[in-house]
Amino acid sequence: MPNRLSLKFFSSAVYIFLLCCCCLLIGSCRSQKDTSVNRGLQNLTARYNILYNARLLIDESQENIEAATYDDFGQLLPVYKEPTEASAVAEFKNLDSVIAKANTIIAEKTVSSYVDDAYYLIAKANYLKANFFNASEFFTYVFKTYPQ
Repeated sequence: MPNRLSLKFFSSAVYIFLLCCCCLLIGSCRSQKDTSVNRGLQNLTARYNILYNARLLIDESQENIEAATYDDFGQLLPVYKEPTEASAVAEFKNLDSVIAKANTIIAEKTVSSYVDDAYYLIAKANYLKANFFNASEFFTYVFKTYPQ
């Protein structure tokens, strides 16, 4: 038969464990605060996870679009090869993924210092999709809102 001391210790240990679980649950449900730790973590994940992968997709799409562009040597060649809708169709999936990644930074990492880079990536992805009106709107927004 167990003694009363071990039962009392067991019940108090369970009580402390449940109290700690409740505190952790309540602490994790609170809204994000603008603290240095939170900003640092958001900057870390935004830069080295989301932006890095999005920039790789942009570079890959840009190379594929330039490779798909036909050079007509009977005419004057342009210095910069502008994307057309026909050349960008194969890259829509990658570019839509870039836009989704940038929107994740804008929506979820509001205190991050990489929100301007996210808007710039959206503008660049729209440019490569040959959606020039949206691209110019985003480029203008970045230029006016983030002057540095």
